[in-house]
Amino acid sequence: MMKSTLLLVALSACLTPTDDVPACGDKCDGQDLEVARDLPEVCSSSEVIRIPRPVWDGNTSDTFSYGFRFKAPTTPGAPVLVYLPGGPGQGSMDHPPDFIPPGWGYLATDPRGVGCNRLAALPAGDNAGRFFSTHELAGDVIAALRDRALANYVLFGISYGTLLGTTVAHDLEQRVDVAPPTAVVLEGVLGRAFGADFAGAEFITQWDRVRGVLPADVLAELDTAAAPYGIPALGWSKILMSVLPEGPGDTAGLMLSLSTTQPADARQATIDALQQVANGSELRAPGEVELYREIACREIMDTVPASDLDVVFSAGVLVRNAAEEGTKCRELHVTSPYDSAALQFQRPLYLFVGDSDVATPAWQGAYHFEHHAGTATRIVTRGGGHNSLEFNQVACAPALLASIAAGGGDLATVAAGCPMQTTIDRK
Repeated sequence: MMKSTLLLVALSACLTPTDDVPACGDKCDGQDLEVARDLPEVCSSSEVIRIPRPVWDGNTSDTFSYGFRFKAPTTPGAPVLVYLPGGPGQGSMDHPPDFIPPGWGYLATDPRGVGCNRLAALPAGDNAGRFFSTHELAGDVIAALRDRALANYVLFGISYGTLLGTTVAHDLEQRVDVAPPTAVVLEGVLGRAFGADFAGAEFITQWDRVRGVLPADVLAELDTAAAPYGIPALGWSKILMSVLPEGPGDTAGLMLSLSTTQPADARQATIDALQQVANGSELRAPGEVELYREIACREIMDTVPASDLDVVFSAGVLVRNAAEEGTKCRELHVTSPYDSAALQFQRPLYLFVGDSDVATPAWQGAYHFEHHAGTATRIVTRGGGHNSLEFNQVACAPALLASIAAGGGDLATVAAGCPMQTTIDRK
């Protein structure tokens, strides 16, 4: 999921040749940005393929070695799911998609500068802005598609990956050397830059909704204790921004287990788990931090706090973190605002939206759907959160994807058997 509501082995030479991955030979020459030498073991998997990429569009001499993870379908004629993770700055090569139908293949990506594409040294100053942009990330994905010569694939994006996926789908319309996707599937949908809309507003709305079903003893502790259940306000800010993206139902269930009416051992186990979240601090590589800053602050919203907490906990409620707004973006501002209406494409579009999504509110998915000029289907999960397909409806995700790959004719029938109720709109 995207951070701050959007919610994130030595391979400087080529992979050792294997039966599955050919030696890249002269593709390794001319690398000017060196891949880090201490990458995780997964980055040396036989599924990892590397290709040379320009450091930015128009620079024909400076390159870096871009890696992606590819597994071909095991069922003849089955599609490949091309997975674009969120963040911006999260990767997927260490955990490729596991919700795809049996026999499908996958192409898992880490963005440039992150994960298996982490660099020994990052571009600095204005060059960081040139290196880290959705335009460049889209070019990397398209280059991977071209390298694999994919003809039957589903382009899938989650959270920030929906912005990236929309850009890739649009850019492919101009290409004749890469086949277009069978379908474009977006989950946790961004439709446009937030602009004057407060990015954390839905966190406040959904937390107020959860509060309405909490027992009196839990509310009293949250509203009056200086450190409810031994956790200070900052810890509760982290907790609620972590759990609310799953949806109000799951969050309410978690909070209900804090009641004194629950078994003491189960109640203590919940408190211990919450304290771990409150005390945790996510260590993020410099490339991930800078990628997030450059893309989020230039394309989506420039109000990001240095703490990534758009809202903070105060006397039982969530309030806007106005004091910290913009402290992560600093000198950066939204100068290239994302707008899906300006990025049209003709391939069938499927939007998975949680009507209680706090990170990419439902109005974002509605904007994308309403402004898309081509064929579009919107699947709204009632009570769904940020991962309405991969989390809320994971039990039927393979069947939904199989339906989409076959044209979506039986999508409503398949969705009717999913764990949570859906509404489907088509145009």
